[in-house]
Parts: sequence; structure tokens; C-alpha cells
Amino acid sequence: MVNDADPFAFDPLRSVYPSEQVFSPGTGYLFVYSMEPNQVSVELDDGNGVYSELDGSPFDVPRDGVVTIPAGAGHHRLTGTQDFVVFNAAENTCCDQMTSSVSMVGYQRGTELVVWSKQYVVAIAGSEAPGPVTLYAYADGSWTEVGQATLSDPLSATRFGVSVEGLFKVVADQAPVAAYGSLQNNPANHFTYLAAEDGTEVGTRVQYQPPPFSGAGELVIQAVEAGTDVIISGGADLSGHIAEPGEVFRVSGLASDTLYRVEAAAPVLAWVETTPGSGSCDGTIMDMDMVPGLETGTDYDRWFLFSTTVSPTECYTDRRPDIDLLVFEDDTTARVQVWSGTRFETVNTVELSAGQRYRVGTDVTPGTLYRIASDQPIHVVHSHVTSEFVGNGYSHHRLHTPTRQAGEPCDPLDTWDHCALGLVCQEDGSGSATCVAACGNGVLEFWEDCDDGEAQGEGTCPEGCLLD
Repeated sequence: MVNDADPFAFDPLRSVYPSEQVFSPGTGYLFVYSMEPNQVSVELDDGNGVYSELDGSPFDVPRDGVVTIPAGAGHHRLTGTQDFVVFNAAENTCCDQMTSSVSMVGYQRGTELVVWSKQYVVAIAGSEAPGPVTLYAYADGSWTEVGQATLSDPLSATRFGVSVEGLFKVVADQAPVAAYGSLQNNPANHFTYLAAEDGTEVGTRVQYQPPPFSGAGELVIQAVEAGTDVIISGGADLSGHIAEPGEVFRVSGLASDTLYRVEAAAPVLAWVETTPGSGSCDGTIMDMDMVPGLETGTDYDRWFLFSTTVSPTECYTDRRPDIDLLVFEDDTTARVQVWSGTRFETVNTVELSAGQRYRVGTDVTPGTLYRIASDQPIHVVHSHVTSEFVGNGYSHHRLHTPTRQAGEPCDPLDTWDHCALGLVCQEDGSGSATCVAACGNGVLEFWEDCDDGEAQGEGTCPEGCLLD
């Protein structure tokens, strides 16, 4: 191990090391990138909650370098001495996979990004023109330029072709870009969440350009606020009104090498899902990604509202969505709810430990709307099947901040000082703040169905502000 102690054990006295967790539905590889010289230990769950280090761990990652690690299926826990980026990809020689890029600070847009690919890399400009965009491939311990294009205009895109699998670096001279890496060697089965213009994955402006693919593609836009108007331009000129949080607006018939632009009146979550489109039994999605949360717009979050992917053909029910939680802190409470058609109903409320993977559902119904709330940041993984997948992650400095209970002091300005689920940090007017019950304060919190401002049990809203 890099550390003498278990990196996922709570110990407020020791140094906090960057750590990340990924879930691989099948066997494949971990591609780890680090800006600084790094040692990264990798543990794998044996399927029964027992973790052991991979052969060769810890792995030495050179400065501005990449190490490729063969890895089995399951839950991987990674801990480094410096920050790092990791991509987990299936062991394929064919097939269809897609993933977004990751910047040097963990966002999905930037002037310097790393991305996995095996065939195409698409770089997309936002509202500022990035000028020259250069693609580098990593091989034999160094980066080599393999392509360059100039994006002189805002809201433009370029596509690079690559011939080997691995990590690539995208460098833009003048303004941030987003990038997507993919393999498109068979009828489409890919799925990935899309970068917003602010670099998160929940925002009001999203741009996407599909690479060449065979099949039927849909751009899906999900509202997180009621009454969200959306406008799609470029490859399609459409507009829509999304009435309720969690409802989606779909743009079908995506065309390759065509830029689609989304503008929304309020933040939205957007993704692309594709199927072969032939009407055959192969009409399923097989890729994976981590779900962006609503508090930070990243996949390391406490609040998640998302719909599972939808396949037009149900011949392969084992390819339906699988949902997992990956936990970073001890004593984490998570509440999982599903929309019943009239309200959210609680499926489970669970107490979880640092480093744990919790399976929410296997082969769940396509189009299921989940609301997941946690009192500590977690990952929510949305996967499908043991092959044709690729995902990514960025190391997080776990702060080991204990969850504050009712009546305990808290800091409303500290992003990572969390009250327990159902509580909020409230100032008392004297310069201090404590964790108090959210239900009854008249403010509709993410995890509440109602809040009439009355004391619990005295108004029209049920105790706990949950309709179920």
C-alpha cells in the first residue's frame, strides 16, 4: 500500500491522500494519468466485500505520464500520492464505447484534457473560439502529436481519427473545449453524459457532435427545475417546455459529424444514448458512466435526479440499467427513491461505510426516474453489461469531515461540512450555526416533496416532508 493505514478508514490525524473509486462491469484495463510523479495503489473487490491489491500495486506513474493496468471486473479503489485521472475500459477488439474527457482539475472542459479513445476524438468549442487544437498520443513514455485543427469560431467542432487504444491529450490554445473519445466498430450501443459549458455536467448550455456511427442516436435533456424551456439548434431546430423536474426532452435521429447546441432557461442534465436502430434484438445500450449530481454538477455529489436509459427493444433484459453507489466516507446515509408516476417512493434508506459499493438495482426498468440523496458525497454508477463500456474518474481529496447531527455546530460557508440527511445548516443570528431539521422551515429542499413551513405533523405536509 501507499499508506500504512487503510485509505478508506476514518483517521482524522493522518494525511489525506487523493482517492477514487470506479466500477467495471467486466474485465478490462485501468488507464491512470498523473501530472506529477505518483504512486497509485489499486484494490479490487472479490465480489463479497473483501478487497485485495492488484499484482504490481502500487503502480509508479511518471510525471505527465500514463500507466495501463489489466483489471478484472468489479469495484476498484484507487489511492495515490498525487492527484490522478483514471479511465476504466472493457477489454474489446471491436464494439462501441464512448466517454468524455477530464481536465487536469477534474472538470469535463478545459484547455488541457485527457481522454480515452480507440478510434475517434471529437473536440468541441464553447462560446469562445479555442484556435488551434492539438491532439497528442501517449506511447513509450512520451506524448507525440498526432493531429491538429484550428477552431476559429465559437460553437464549432473537429474530429480526429486514431488507430490505437489508449489515453490522448487534447490541448486548446485560446479557450476551453470539451472532448469525447470513442470506438465505433459495430452498430451503436454507447451512452455518456455530456459536458456543460461551465465544465460540469449540469448547466444551461451544452454542445455535442456525434462521431461517425451506425445506428439510431438520441440526445436526451432532463430538467432539474420545473418549467424549463429548451432550444436545440444546429443539427436540429427544436424547442420544448419541460414541465417537471426529472422529465426529459428527446432529440432523435442524431446525424454524424453534426453539431447540436442546447440552450436551456435553467440547468439541465444531458446525455446521448444510441442503439443499432435496426429493430432487431440487438437494440440495447451497453455502455456506462457516472451520474452527475445537482449540488456540484459533478459525479462526486450528494443529490442525484436522473432517468435510466431507454432501449427500443427488450430482447436482452440482462442489458437493462444497473445502478451502484460508491461510498467515500464512513457513516454515510443514503436515501433511494423511485418515481411512481404520482410521487417519489422510498425504496431504501441505508447506512454505508467508506470504500463500500452498494447495488441499488440490477436490470432495472428502462426510463426509471431515481432521486438519491446522501449526507456525504458519493458516486452513482449507471452501467449496463459486462462488455462494451468505458468510464472515467478523477481523484478526490477526502476530507474525513464527520456528518453533523441535530444541534451540532456547522459552517454554512464550508462546501464539505455536511449536516445529516434531513438537516440543514442554519445561522442563529449570533454568528454561529447549527444543524436543524429542514422539514418545517418553508424551504423545499432537494430531498423533500413538500414543506409548508409548519412544525412537523401540524400542517398539510406529512412528517419528514416526504409524501410516502
